[in-house]
Amino acid sequence: MLRDVCRPDLVIGVDVSPELLAVASGCVPDGVFVEADVSEGRVPGAPADVIYARLVLAHLPDPIHTAEAWRSSLAPGGVVLIEDLEGVEAQDGPLQDYEDISGRVVAAGGGVFYGGARLRHLGGDVVTVTVPASRAAVIYLFNVERWLQSRPAGVDGEDLTRLQAGLRELAVSKPPGSVSWLVRQLRMWRV
Repeated sequence: MLRDVCRPDLVIGVDVSPELLAVASGCVPDGVFVEADVSEGRVPGAPADVIYARLVLAHLPDPIHTAEAWRSSLAPGGVVLIEDLEGVEAQDGPLQDYEDISGRVVAAGGGVFYGGARLRHLGGDVVTVTVPASRAAVIYLFNVERWLQSRPAGVDGEDLTRLQAGLRELAVSKPPGSVSWLVRQLRMWRV
């Protein structure tokens, strides 16, 4: 998306997961992908004109410190664009069960679930993104199937197997209902 909108000379993707970097590399073959922890000081490729982080801060122990460190990784006039969850409205059943388990996974990894809520004092806007329940189930299945391959701490395998079956059913049956993600969108400039 950044490549298509901003037309940069270079796109650098950063993640701690080699598997996810391989997926990203397949989607953006002309990008550069670096295995690194974005919570440890300057980001690879700094100084950057744009740093875009979507649904990252919840997985980090100190989202505010990390966001400020990203700002210091900018070139003069650069901008950090952050999108992170502030909350989720999901119906009871597998979609709410996913939220509960996801919160446990994030906490077990040392993160702060709903990292966007920690950034309120920095401003920005909260937008509501609503998708059909079946679409949310497909999105959630990506994580659940990954968790089944390498079970994170704090999550029972039987719970994951039940959740996978429930989400698969929702994805196929396309029931009425939706999931709303409350997303904090924040811009931080470097002058």
